[in-house]
This record gives sequence, structure tokens and C-alpha cells, in this order.
Amino acid sequence: HGHDAFHSVVLRLPMLDDHEAFIRNLTATVAEHGLLRAKGFLAIRGKALPLTVQAVGARVDSYFGGTLKDDEGRLVLIGLKQTDMAAIASSLGGEMIAGGMIAGAA
Repeated sequence: HGHDAFHSVVLRLPMLDDHEAFIRNLTATVAEHGLLRAKGFLAIRGKALPLTVQAVGARVDSYFGGTLKDDEGRLVLIGLKQTDMAAIASSLGGEMIAGGMIAGAA
């Protein structure tokens, strides 16, 4: 299908109290907005290791592991160019700190 344009953003997320609620919210948000991919590390209050999160389409996986430089999580989101990243950031309680269009090859 030629070249599609994808939109990519990085969210900064505050330390979370309830990682299970966040994963449920992420799963619902992925389905609602048709997000293609999400990947990152989240700071969880009371946990020594960050929560590693990976989502591909409707599948969302998470486990404790990895490292964080500070007490804020980062989540990279990839969607199609029309994906409303601002709405996704708002739904997830994050702040967009970087983003742009990516030219993709078929």
C-alpha cells in the first residue's frame, strides 16, 4: 500500500499508584483510538523496579523489570497520522514531550 504516515509521540507519566488500573485504561484506550504500538517504562509507587509495558494492537503485556532514570515513566506511542495523540495522552494522564511524523515503507 505504498507509503503510509505514522505519528509517534513520547509521553511523560507521573508515578502511578495502581498499575493494574493503568493497564486496563491503556487497553481500553488502545482499542478506542486504534493505537498501533506502545512501549515504555512506568514508575509504580511501592515497587523497586519499573513496570515495563508493551502493546501491539489489542495485545498489552507488562512485567516488572528494567530501569528508570527518575520517578517519571515514559511511554512511546505509535499510531496512524490521524490518531488523536492528545486525546490518548489525556486519557492516560500523561504529557506529550516529543513527537512527530514518521514516513513508513510498505
